Amino acid sequence: MALKKILLLIFIIIINNAGVHGQPPPAITYSTPQVYMVGSVVAPLSPINKGGPVYPANYSMPVNFVFFTTPFSIAIDGANNIYTTDNSTGDLTKFNAAGTRVFTINTGNTEASEVAVDGLGNIYVSQFTRQSVLKYNAAGALLATITGFTNPYGIAFDALNNAYIADYFTGAIFKIIA
Repeated sequence: MALKKILLLIFIIIINNAGVHGQPPPAITYSTPQVYMVGSVVAPLSPINKGGPVYPANYSMPVNFVFFTTPFSIAIDGANNIYTTDNSTGDLTKFNAAGTRVFTINTGNTEASEVAVDGLGNIYVSQFTRQSVLKYNAAGALLATITGFTNPYGIAFDALNNAYIADYFTGAIFKIIA
């Protein structure tokens, strides 16, 4: 049994050292100087790659994680659950980190816009054409419908989990106390 574990470990090390899909890892260097004097003009850095191709997201090739007709916004919480809104159905869908659908909620608006998750796990969905933001708990139960916007769009949170909502047409940023 111990021999199988050792052979498996060696195989994993060999695969990891082979790079992505058998390609060597990138080897990026800069030909420009690395020391700069105060007050001098800094020339743009020009990277040189003498290794394999550079892919986004940890040097891996893009993989179709899940499929939607018209995904509009995406957010990831602290447990790596993935949330997305579908702009043709108004659905808010939660997937676990492995890509398994946890729930789908129809927001009642076919143009559900931004989705964001605060540090407490609450899910916020802006409804651009309904002038509101929906707040759900982590299980998907509707907690509140927040109104008073013209066209809410972007959502962000501070360290205290206060929500900041960008109102597209008015140019206002609203703060919602946690």
